[in-house]
Amino acid sequence: LDVYKPFKLQGEQIDGSFKHDGENYTFESKWNDKETACIDLYSFAYKIESNTLYPRGVFFSINGYTDEALNRITYNKKAQLVLFDAVDIIAVLEERITLKSLLDEKIRFAQTHSKIYVNANEILK
Repeated sequence: LDVYKPFKLQGEQIDGSFKHDGENYTFESKWNDKETACIDLYSFAYKIESNTLYPRGVFFSINGYTDEALNRITYNKKAQLVLFDAVDIIAVLEERITLKSLLDEKIRFAQTHSKIYVNANEILK
């Protein structure tokens, strides 16, 4: 992955971006003590859709996502992002899967099953 530093766009902080298989992705991370709620996912989805030519994003939440957030972000719309959490990072750090392979599988699930969140344990089954 080619990784790029954080930057700002007219009052918005972007945590970073990277290139994967020729595609650019905007990256957002949340290190909250609770699961990430709808508003954070909606905000990020809006950010990537309004600021990029071909919107793609990766959202990382250390403590995962509320059920409502997971259900609502894809309700009646095509979310152009994939979600990561601590389960994913642990799987990569334990070398059960590479980051590139995990990202490839998450993208495949999003494109073929309309699931923007599937964790590494499900992928490795």
